[in-house]
Amino acid sequence: MLVSFLKEELIMSRDEVLTVLYGSKFWKDIEPIFLSEAKKVKTLKQQSEFFSKWSVFLWFDSKYNTIKNRSLQLRKSLIKKGGFDEDNHLVNAFKLPTLLHKQKNDEYSEKIKDKLNNLSNDKNYLEIAESILKDLIENIKSGDVLNISNNSKKSRELAYQKLIVLAVATGRRQIELLKTLEISKKKDLAEYKNLAKKKSSDNDSVVAPILIDVHIAKKYLKDVRKEFQTENMDNKSINSKYNNSIKKALFRYLDKDIAEKGFHFLRTLYAEACYQKFNVKEDKNLYFTKILGHEFKVNSAHSYQTK
Repeated sequence: MLVSFLKEELIMSRDEVLTVLYGSKFWKDIEPIFLSEAKKVKTLKQQSEFFSKWSVFLWFDSKYNTIKNRSLQLRKSLIKKGGFDEDNHLVNAFKLPTLLHKQKNDEYSEKIKDKLNNLSNDKNYLEIAESILKDLIENIKSGDVLNISNNSKKSRELAYQKLIVLAVATGRRQIELLKTLEISKKKDLAEYKNLAKKKSSDNDSVVAPILIDVHIAKKYLKDVRKEFQTENMDNKSINSKYNNSIKKALFRYLDKDIAEKGFHFLRTLYAEACYQKFNVKEDKNLYFTKILGHEFKVNSAHSYQTK
């Protein structure tokens, strides 16, 4: 009991420790003290005492990302407000060890690899996309909806299904489908105009595949906007009003594992389905960039690939 009591008495929160050491828990109060003491460091002993005191502020009771940001905060303060040179030993003392960065970067890389592997386990994305389109279009033709409450309207439930069909068939963003997008036939493809995110060339259109008849897509687009009445709303208002209800609709009309990934995942599903349907031979990332309307930016990896 006594040992347990003593342990509880010795435990201090970060705020308590900062207040004891620096007189406050707030950086705006602590920073002037930090800079004042840094400027007084002349001897090795003073240097040792300074690091001992201020390393607590950096490390105590904090997660890695917080420590990383705080390390930058301390060094910036010394350089910009304290007038210290970037190579000064006091500045360098608050850099995190390279091994720690490497460990965290390696852990992050492994997580990304796992996610990519899980997404690309030879899934037949085309089969998934075509199944969704077939089922929902049949629902729409027959007027089959899920009435989940007394407030649910048949027209609104049909509009949710049409919106999902459009997302899977065109790969366009939610706000584009609800507000800005224009679709027209372009030989065997479709031209998508008024994209929400313009490329640096200011070209706000892209020519890409469409997985349903263009005329059906144009009708659904008109029906969806009429139901949601988005004509006189700005993008922020549309997102604020409809994001949550659309998210819930995904769980009513899609498998849970797809719905959980969110509306934006339907763009990925579209791109993967197109890649499989048309047996594309070019680099997948480049193809996705092209049909989704992203801007292609060359990086060092691309340079190595060309060699």
